Amino acid sequence: NIWGLFNQLTARDSELLRRAATILRWAGRQNFTHDFEEWVPHAPEATVPERGIFGSRFESRGDALWLVVNKGGADATISVAIEGRSGYKILDLYTGTQVEPSESGGGRSAQLQIEAGGVSALLVTKQITLDLNNLLQEMRTMTRRSLASLSATWHVVPQEM
Repeated sequence: NIWGLFNQLTARDSELLRRAATILRWAGRQNFTHDFEEWVPHAPEATVPERGIFGSRFESRGDALWLVVNKGGADATISVAIEGRSGYKILDLYTGTQVEPSESGGGRSAQLQIEAGGVSALLVTKQITLDLNNLLQEMRTMTRRSLASLSATWHVVPQEM
């Protein structure tokens, strides 16, 4: 309720916000989104502007985190180049799963799927901590249902005084 008006989110938007906030809170606690060592906005390895996909890379303590948004109207799969990190685990934080890299042209890359109008996050790390394992488990549960299966229709909620 904001000054007598109720601004309800759609089921889809509220679930997207819940998922994104969960990842961002974890990233903040791990010093990826503040006190980071390096930040690359519109990281070329995770940005496909003609498809409406934009990603930023954050680096902290040798690990790298890509936060990606799909502003396009269709589900998308992108290939994110992972340079110079052999022996690291590659994790899709949004789905809570480990990703197997593919090798081509002398480099490694990871496939990342992003729902239409959705977000995703890719982490390359040396170790899976208890906090990270808890996040992966929570995100696996949250993303069992796709955003497309949730209503994106906004309804006016009448208020009475």
